[in-house]
Amino acid sequence: MATLYFYKGTPFGQWEKQLSYEMAMAGGKAQIETGLRISKMSLEEQAAFYFQQLDCMEAAFCRHSRNGEITRKAIVRVAKELDMSIDKLYATWCIDICSLLIMKKIKDDNMNGIMQMSMSKTR
Repeated sequence: MATLYFYKGTPFGQWEKQLSYEMAMAGGKAQIETGLRISKMSLEEQAAFYFQQLDCMEAAFCRHSRNGEITRKAIVRVAKELDMSIDKLYATWCIDICSLLIMKKIKDDNMNGIMQMSMSKTR
């Protein structure tokens, strides 16, 4: 099962270490709880922070994409530009989207959210 995570129509999901829907949603819930209990950030403050992170990543993906396609080379360039490991970039993207979905700050639609696809071999 392949899972794509979308923000403003930009997908990120083609990475070696796929984060399943269940794991990403659990990460989103944990991130919200940590924000409330440990960081003492309100839901509004957290949402603003997640939007800011996603906007920054999405803009970088757009700058480095090739004709709208986010290639492996683009992912490497974005991670370097944002001074993040690729795994951290991917996890932050996925979990921030899930956190915003849980908080109902974005809708799971054609532009934002999660798409799961099953892959089957053809003969």
